[in-house]
Amino acid sequence: MKYLWVLILYCPLVQASDFDKHYWSAAGITVAAIGADFGSTVALVGHGSCPVEAYSPFMYGRRAEPARVGVVMALEASFALGVGYWAKKHNHRLWAAPMLYMTAVHTRGTINNLRRCQ
Repeated sequence: MKYLWVLILYCPLVQASDFDKHYWSAAGITVAAIGADFGSTVALVGHGSCPVEAYSPFMYGRRAEPARVGVVMALEASFALGVGYWAKKHNHRLWAAPMLYMTAVHTRGTINNLRRCQ
């Protein structure tokens, strides 16, 4: 066990110069917004006052099954983070645009679910 700690402390896999704080901060915010939308959609849509998905039924279906919602949101997150990473590595100025867009869309979805489905 002590050799594992030596490996972790003295041989980091990610060098400090390779770790991009701005990208990973934006990625963390995006994933948190998508996670909040996933949780509120699964917990609230299809139950009580929101019997069907009204905001985007073409993506999640009318009843918003957890597996389908999870797959769709995971694909959205991976696409936004992948495009943002590619743009950041190729020095595009708008590298954060896909992540900001997904953050805005899923924050709106979370607010919509919490406001209308209580």
